Amino acid sequence: MPLKSGTKLHQQTMNEHSLTELQKKIDAVVKIAIAEAIEKHRRLGQSII
Repeated sequence: MPLKSGTKLHQQTMNEHSLTELQKKIDAVVKIAIAEAIEKHRRLGQSII
């Protein structure tokens, strides 16, 4: 039984790590999209506010 419990804990840790990596990737993509949108509006002379 303890092995199963340890395995479950390991799986939870792996899932949390995967989620953290996914969150980092999403964050990076969002930052790029925002930067591109700001640059596009700057080139067009438009305010984003």
